[in-house]
Amino acid sequence: MKIEDIFEMWGEDAIVDPTDLSAESVKVPKLHHKYYQIHSREYMLLKKKQEEFKVLYRDKYEYYRGQLDYETMKSRGWEPFELKVMKGDVGIYMEADTDIINANLSIALQQEKVDVLKAIIKDLSQRSYHINNAIDFQKFQMGA
Repeated sequence: MKIEDIFEMWGEDAIVDPTDLSAESVKVPKLHHKYYQIHSREYMLLKKKQEEFKVLYRDKYEYYRGQLDYETMKSRGWEPFELKVMKGDVGIYMEADTDIINANLSIALQQEKVDVLKAIIKDLSQRSYHINNAIDFQKFQMGA
């Protein structure tokens, strides 16, 4: 799921109809369920990306050290690395590697989605309290 899709859904679901607060109160558990399911899927995808990154990182380290076997290189679509890199310089190559950079960016985007969903769930957890306050305020305005 794209982060834009999450923002679009939340843009619609975040709106509370002040003229029907009781109906809005009843919707809270359903919305909580909806976003918790999305959060769970996106969190597991984040964990998967983080674990895949560990394998990529190890393979790239071995690649730049000249220790990666040809079959693994071939399966990843990498050409043999012709330079001899000293152990202390491997980090420079790893930091500038496009596969590593893209994997890090993908993980960062996935982390952002998880963080946004956490914030939405937190907001939904507090929504019943806010609705109750609004109902109490309406009663106060009516003189009850």
